[in-house]
Amino acid sequence: MGVVYKATDTRLDRPVAMKFLSEQFSREPQALERFRQEARAASALNHPQICTIYDIGEHNRQPFIVMEYLEGESLKDRILKGPIPTEQLLDISIQISSALEAAHAKGIIHRDIKPANIFLTRSNQVKILDFGLAKLAPGQAGSDSTTLGTSAKTAMGTTVGTVAYMSPEQARAEEIDPRSDLFSVGVVLYEMATGQQAFAGASIAVVYDSILNRDPAPPARLNTSIPTQLDQTIQKALEKDRRMRYQHCSELRTDLERLRRDWMTGRSTFVQVRDVTPRITRVPTELEAEVIGGRSPKMAFFLGMIPGVGALYNAQYKKAAIHFVIFSALTALNSAVRAAESLESFFSFLVFGFWAYMVFDSYHTTKLRSKRVP
Repeated sequence: MGVVYKATDTRLDRPVAMKFLSEQFSREPQALERFRQEARAASALNHPQICTIYDIGEHNRQPFIVMEYLEGESLKDRILKGPIPTEQLLDISIQISSALEAAHAKGIIHRDIKPANIFLTRSNQVKILDFGLAKLAPGQAGSDSTTLGTSAKTAMGTTVGTVAYMSPEQARAEEIDPRSDLFSVGVVLYEMATGQQAFAGASIAVVYDSILNRDPAPPARLNTSIPTQLDQTIQKALEKDRRMRYQHCSELRTDLERLRRDWMTGRSTFVQVRDVTPRITRVPTELEAEVIGGRSPKMAFFLGMIPGVGALYNAQYKKAAIHFVIFSALTALNSAVRAAESLESFFSFLVFGFWAYMVFDSYHTTKLRSKRVP
């Protein structure tokens, strides 16, 4: 709906971002009001994690907003690279909850919290963008109502926002309160922790059904590196019943800060994910034993007849050297004592016995290894 340009504030000699409403939308009253509403809502908030609005104006009948210029990437682009490490995830989450806490304190509900509306600067600072769908929380009329204007109210039965990040009450087009934003934050946390959307589907109808009736897989099942407390925090934020969810941003922020403290001091615990898939215990066939690991007991038997080679076949290099040395020594002694008939028989027996041992050891070692394959 908007196009953003980098510009220079010639009066203060600083870079700024100028967001113009696209020409096709500038003729639509609803889009125009949403654009102005974004400026009004964001300018009413003074918080380091909310993008600062400098000015609003119009050029050639095209409205524009002048805002602070940010360098970095959106959270959406960052998640595309994979799950975010726990320490960084906690830092981002705390900043998001802090910004929303300030907005909610002013009676402003964002209604469109999603990775695309969260920006990460090069200095690891979070900036929340796009308050175009913001509205006043119930019971916040009065002096604050001038912040957004009367048109900020949404008609009953109308849903606004991005479907995959809507709260259940938002999807049902019910009256919402700040707890709706907290559900959306939970969806964002889930995506940061797992790299996957909590609610996805081939159609909007499927996504709505997931939000309203289905629970996503526990984050720890998809990413076993996250601590138990984070898994529980995300699942609490994703409670479909808003009464069971976090009631205030301050509660979520406190839990995240406590978790960051425990993580930094090594006191975090981890979810033990059990594989409940039934296993069938069986002895592998000779063919399977040959395929797995590339070693066959039958081949080991025949190679074991050659001094040291059977052990080499089983990758037992020290044993192979020992076998070769011992067999060579016994053979040499047997040749040296041929003059003494009694000693010759004794050493011949030792040579044969050690040869038989090498064959058995090579075969038995390979057989044991093949049995370990499930």
